[in-house]
Amino acid sequence: MSRYLLDSCPSIFDGDSAAYLQWREDLGSRIEVDLRNILVVGSSCVGVSLNPHKSFRSFGDHSDVDVAVVSQRHFDESWRHLRGPKSRRARMPHKIWKLIITRTPELVYWGAINTDRILPYLPFARGWMSAIAWMANQEPTVGREINIRLYRDIESLRDYQLKSVREARKIRREAGV
Repeated sequence: MSRYLLDSCPSIFDGDSAAYLQWREDLGSRIEVDLRNILVVGSSCVGVSLNPHKSFRSFGDHSDVDVAVVSQRHFDESWRHLRGPKSRRARMPHKIWKLIITRTPELVYWGAINTDRILPYLPFARGWMSAIAWMANQEPTVGREINIRLYRDIESLRDYQLKSVREARKIRREAGV
């Protein structure tokens, strides 16, 4: 299963492995993460959403691009920052703080931090947000929203992706599909 979810050339790159490698290298140089630790995942990789609550919707013209970044350094820095002094929390909108305290602990258990809404509040936000904006102007991700989920290590990434596939299979079985 890892071969299809993590080790293949994502469908958004239409089989152009060299372009995928270059895209990862460009992003990696901007966020200070080795390109081998950056993977396009989700519907932009396999062609359909693996989120069981999205009914296996096909990747389309308006779909976002999910990127897995494996970086223990950024993960640990983020987690320390998020659980840090209350003064940091006071600078966050209440709905963001509520999201962090309700959703982040479950993800952290899986070794993941979803940065899509909290990135502006992380210590490395400026560089990463600039990198994401730049990548959204590069083929084949031009004009697409790019969301990064940060993983502590490769095992966390694999476990999280496999968990999603298992949940999706269960939902399909229960629906009789």
